[in-house]
Amino acid sequence: MGRVARLFSALYLGLLCAMSLGAVSASDSTQFSRREPHPKRSLRRLHTSPLTRSYAPVFPPWYLYVWCGPDDKTSADFLAVFNVDTFGLGTRPPTLLGVVKVPTQGNEPHHLYLDRDGKNLYAGGLLSGSLGQDSNFFFSLENPREPQLVTSSDVDDATAADAAYALPNGGFLVTMMSGRKLGDSGRVVEYDANYNLVAEYPSGGDVPSQFYPHGIAVNEAANYMVTTDFVDLWSTLEPSKAPNFVDTVRVWDLHNRTILHTLSLGSDAQGIMDVVFVEGTDCDQCAIASSASNGKLYLIDPINGIAQVAFDTHSRNSGLHVMAVNRARNRIWVTAAGTGHVYMLDASLARNLRLLSSVSLGSGAVPHFITLSPDESMVLVSDYFLEQHGRGMVHSGGDRQVHFIQVEGDAMTLLPDMSLDFKRLFSNIGIVNPHGMATRT
Repeated sequence: MGRVARLFSALYLGLLCAMSLGAVSASDSTQFSRREPHPKRSLRRLHTSPLTRSYAPVFPPWYLYVWCGPDDKTSADFLAVFNVDTFGLGTRPPTLLGVVKVPTQGNEPHHLYLDRDGKNLYAGGLLSGSLGQDSNFFFSLENPREPQLVTSSDVDDATAADAAYALPNGGFLVTMMSGRKLGDSGRVVEYDANYNLVAEYPSGGDVPSQFYPHGIAVNEAANYMVTTDFVDLWSTLEPSKAPNFVDTVRVWDLHNRTILHTLSLGSDAQGIMDVVFVEGTDCDQCAIASSASNGKLYLIDPINGIAQVAFDTHSRNSGLHVMAVNRARNRIWVTAAGTGHVYMLDASLARNLRLLSSVSLGSGAVPHFITLSPDESMVLVSDYFLEQHGRGMVHSGGDRQVHFIQVEGDAMTLLPDMSLDFKRLFSNIGIVNPHGMATRT
């Protein structure tokens, strides 16, 4: 088996074929409200299957936002809004409040992030560049039960919007993984609090080759930013014959938005998916990066510009993807898309991460995006990575569920009765692919 074949085996173990489950028909007569000058898309209520029958909310509830796209790519992408009751938690799924559609379809809704104040959401579209659609979407949460799409936009030199970091001024730094054609480098772009594009970085002629940023982490006090290079998105789409995964991590001067170091993690670490900063007692300014190809997490020392293995699953098929970190920055959760697991690790010693607990999501699971509940007592995992159908090489549909995992001390417990099944949830749309998630009270 060749290197590319082995890499796909590690990344996409247990991939599903196209889902054949039929949708339940239902009528939908409600319309969006529109406001000038930009049409704000407001909450749209849907008829749903019995799975999401309403329950009386109990305060204080919290809200779950899921950034979704219909699997058939023929109807609008949307943000789904759920209420999570505190009464009887773990015994039933959250209540669907409605959806906010956006003026794109087939855009492969990707990651989703709250701003610092919890008043706005940023959402990215992965396949915008190949469709001529907007990449970046901004929602107002002035009423958290009824978000509104404020605006959407694109940038000049990059596409494939991925991760974002919320800035203190209300804006975002966003990784855009690829350039405008095969082989062109991506960018990190900055938006201000009014959703205006500030700049694309690196600026001028300082853009390195094979710069395909996916993950992003920031340590403001130390003036460091770290981004991870994953893959040139265009290389996964037809007519490309092989994906171009890379093994590099970039350490930045945050204030100047310039790259200080480029670290190679080695030829067996192709596809560096994500990165988070931790505050270990042995390294309080270090970051942890995940490799999607070799089952390892790497410590990134931005001060000295070095990288070393901090945790090894001892399974090359693990396919370590996205991470979440608690507010104390001493605990990490990471999805293993290749084997269908979620791991919880103690990061109090950053150079030697310690496995505390793991949960299996079952056969056919492809867990990718992960986030925490507002009180950090629960881990939420979207069991879907990417399904390119006939357009490309990636067929990692997973089981199209959002899973809920309870955290008690050093243990995790899967709560199957809370799971949201997006294959059946939307009776008038059909199979839906859930990707990015965010939570707030």
